[in-house]
Amino acid sequence: MNTDFPQIVQFQYGEQWYTAAPAGERFETDKARLTLRQDDAGLHVQLASREPISYVKLRWRHALPAGARVLGDAVERAYGDLAWECVNPYKQLMWYCFITAGGRTEGFGVSVRPAAICFWQVDPDGVTLWLDVRCGGDPVRLGGRVLDVCTVLFADSREGETPFRFTARFCRLLSPAPRLPSYALYGVNTWLYTYGYLYSDMSRESILRDCRFYADLAGPCENRPAMVVDDGWNAHIPQHGGACGGPHTGGNDRFPDMETFAQAIREQGCRPGLWARLLPHYDETLPRELFLQRSPDTAQVLDPSHPEALRIIEQETQRLCGWGFELLKHDFSWYDLMGEGTLQTNWRLTPRGWHFYDTSRTSAEILIGLYAAIRQAAGDTALIACNCPGHLCAGLTEYYRIGGDTSGYVWDRTRKFGVNSLAFRLCQHRAFYELDADCVGHRDEYIPWEYTQRFMDLLAYSNTPLLLSIDPAELRDPKRQAAVADAFARSRARSSTLEPLDWMDNPFPEHWEMDGKPVRLPLSLPEGTLNFGSLTQFEWV
Repeated sequence: MNTDFPQIVQFQYGEQWYTAAPAGERFETDKARLTLRQDDAGLHVQLASREPISYVKLRWRHALPAGARVLGDAVERAYGDLAWECVNPYKQLMWYCFITAGGRTEGFGVSVRPAAICFWQVDPDGVTLWLDVRCGGDPVRLGGRVLDVCTVLFADSREGETPFRFTARFCRLLSPAPRLPSYALYGVNTWLYTYGYLYSDMSRESILRDCRFYADLAGPCENRPAMVVDDGWNAHIPQHGGACGGPHTGGNDRFPDMETFAQAIREQGCRPGLWARLLPHYDETLPRELFLQRSPDTAQVLDPSHPEALRIIEQETQRLCGWGFELLKHDFSWYDLMGEGTLQTNWRLTPRGWHFYDTSRTSAEILIGLYAAIRQAAGDTALIACNCPGHLCAGLTEYYRIGGDTSGYVWDRTRKFGVNSLAFRLCQHRAFYELDADCVGHRDEYIPWEYTQRFMDLLAYSNTPLLLSIDPAELRDPKRQAAVADAFARSRARSSTLEPLDWMDNPFPEHWEMDGKPVRLPLSLPEGTLNFGSLTQFEWV
């Protein structure tokens, strides 16, 4: 790759693109200026614009060899769509991309926490970096501010370096200072077997009972298993649609005192953790300007670009962590702020015609500010970020949910979302954060146990968090209990190695190298199984 400056730079205002004239380290039009500076850390990109601006494109001419395969990332969680693919000039490759051909792999990426939502496009003649600098769905108004947009990095594989090991090394270049936890996370998340208060008899008593069961399986050890209490404890639980949210002043009638609840989990031998959705807020006394103005559906979503709204989010985080929970999983910030658009449905990622309260900052800057505020307010409490752009919260969270929800009812969800995201994002593990490929769920009447155990073993060997979401009633068999105890011990030890072997040809790898030995783990259910066939629905159960 020619690591010199790009050959073409373009700016978008409204629907019109303008090509900038190169002038040394600058590319300029009468409306904007892009300044580039190269040093050992990479190619630093700065933007100044006299008018509201939406996008910047940087183009490098780079002829690709025949038969090249390309891999990119996802904007937030992956949804079974990560894969090595042929060159597709219309594919948006978020944050970074890899090109491999003839035993050589190249990496193109932006360092974590850029001030733009960034993606790459690859065609036979070169690569293009798109910088989405909008504020919500409208152009950003930088005024006289110079925006440090991103740092671009390029790298080539070393002789004998496999594509998998090169991708891991390149991710460490993109994220030199991750925030890593002090302990190996394993244990339980309640979601896949309770699905919240409205769908089960989930209660303080039932969770404490499950704590005792899983604490016994973990055995005597200093690092206790986690019990992450997912949705269903909340005081605000909409009966007819809507989102759980704040103010988080306490639990509901089944969870009357959250502080004593956290302590009771600890007394049962588990590490207390809690799920929360921080942006929806139902205090009707708050002024309207504190809430997002995107659509009527966002009438109760706090706008984190407003200083007072951000202060409320910080207070909510402090209250949740102050109850004594050692792990906080914050969820839905991308969906709540940007809408339903993802790369699967809308390459623009969010609808046009709306903006945040502070129109002088980009969406990426506002999201980073949100995650930094949550991080600061959480103090020593470890964080799991879910439904967040991973590149924007790297360094601000210990753990990151990398795929869509797995399932104890529909095996294809686990195969598509859990296995795919683990294989193709394993290069990010302990480079950006620790990866959470979601829970191991199981119901006997829907999924054969041997398939559930294969996913559990994959997580245990990967050294990523291992969170089961299985009702203890499904684990009466002593052999299953022994398998879980072994997986817990392996997860705690962090001494295993895992690498996908057939990932160049299979989006859902079945051939892996575990501790240096090749192992095949069949993932397609046999014909005649209730779950046989392709995933066609996205229901919880």
